[in-house]
Amino acid sequence: DVAKKFICNFIMNNYKVDIENDDLKNYKSILQEYCQSKYQKPPDYETISEEGPEHLKKFRVIVLINKVKHQTGVGRTKKAAQQEAAKNTLKKLKLI
Repeated sequence: DVAKKFICNFIMNNYKVDIENDDLKNYKSILQEYCQSKYQKPPDYETISEEGPEHLKKFRVIVLINKVKHQTGVGRTKKAAQQEAAKNTLKKLKLI
């Protein structure tokens, strides 16, 4: 259909080139754009563990795409753990 051709020709065509640009550091946004274009829905992030005292928490998060578990990430905040999980997923998918 027309929408699919447009996405393939104009969005996905330069997707790898765009994400290889060093200026792009928000891996969650990159993964979200990829998932939106490929699956029409964003990825989900599930916190699988929280360790340590309140002032030194360590979060472990996993990325789910269409309810399929992908890579994990660890960080001092949930947001940092999500960024790392998104980055690891993008690497596994060979998108970065």
